[in-house]
Amino acid sequence: MTKHSRFSALLIASTVLFLICGHGRPATSGESKNKDMAFEIHGRLSIYNGNPAYRIWIIGTNRILGIPGGDLEPAEMPEALHELFTDTFIIVYGDFTVTPLTEYEPGVMQYVRIDSAKNLLVYSAGKLVKRLAKI
Repeated sequence: MTKHSRFSALLIASTVLFLICGHGRPATSGESKNKDMAFEIHGRLSIYNGNPAYRIWIIGTNRILGIPGGDLEPAEMPEALHELFTDTFIIVYGDFTVTPLTEYEPGVMQYVRIDSAKNLLVYSAGKLVKRLAKI
């Protein structure tokens, strides 16, 4: 076998291997490969220390989604949902429809925008203070 034919065989084998193994795992619930595709999650929205301050823990997983926003700009969520946070001890459980703002990457907080929320339970200092069907 000449050098050229070995190189060609290696190139073909590498290409085939890349095509077979190059595809990522398919997106599942709460995990969008297309960052423009909204999905629904059941989670706990609360305020954390750090940036982003608003985060959703997806119940039943170790995943945390970050909602960008800061002191000088509103958080990426409906105003009615933002207004529920009258103090830092507010926790909101519910079903959230979110749109990814960054690509999903295992082990990395994904930034999302909250488009809507329903079946909300609002707790303040550990006590249920409000139930809302939809925002």
